[in-house]
Amino acid sequence: MHRLIDSSTGSGVIVITTAHSDHKITNSFPRAKQVLSLLRLLPTPDHPIPTTFADAIAHAEIYPSSKRAHFRTLAEKTGIDYADMIFFDDELRNSEVTRMGVTFVLVNEDVGVTMDVFLDALTSFGKEVKKRMLTIGE
Repeated sequence: MHRLIDSSTGSGVIVITTAHSDHKITNSFPRAKQVLSLLRLLPTPDHPIPTTFADAIAHAEIYPSSKRAHFRTLAEKTGIDYADMIFFDDELRNSEVTRMGVTFVLVNEDVGVTMDVFLDALTSFGKEVKKRMLTIGE
């Protein structure tokens, strides 16, 4: 995870998490935050002090709703256009966000977002942004 965070530092990449919490579970958001704070990021030469996954997250949307609702809220809170967002998820049904303009990357649920998946997605995303910019310039 530190490698993912390090590769995005200074590049304008903001780490955000969304989750659909079950409305039947009381206080599910505090529990989700607690889980994120228990996920330790091991120290590295660039990050000698251990941190948690929660420390790396700029925004969290965890409540019972669709991913589209989560992304509407994130766009409002951050001012980031949907076209400038990449969403990694292991559930194909959540690709619904592509209708909003968000780039969706389906990840293997057994592996998650590896450095290769992350960098491949950024490379593809960069190519799409370049195409958009060229189209605008015509």
